[in-house]
Amino acid sequence: MIAQKDQFSPHSSACSQLADGVCADGGIAMKAVTDAGFETAVLKSDKPVLVQYWAQWSDPSRTFSPVVQEIAAEQADKLVTLKMNVDTTL
Repeated sequence: MIAQKDQFSPHSSACSQLADGVCADGGIAMKAVTDAGFETAVLKSDKPVLVQYWAQWSDPSRTFSPVVQEIAAEQADKLVTLKMNVDTTL
C-alpha cells in the first residue's frame, strides 16, 4: 500500500498510526483539513472529495487508514482525499 501527503507524492510504507495527519512511524500521510478550510477544500472542490474522519485513539481509524491511502494513491487524478481529526476540529 502507498501512503500519501499533500499532493499525493508516493512513499513506500503504509501509515499504521496517525497524529494530526502524519504517520507515527515517520511515513507520509494524506493532507489534513480543518474546520477553517473545510468549505474551500471540500464543498468548493472541483473534484469529488473523500474525507476520512479520524481520531488517534480510534482503532477503526488506524484500520481503515491504509485503505483510504491506497484509494488516494490510485484515484489522485480523479478524487481529492483528505483527513479530518475529530478531536481537534469538530
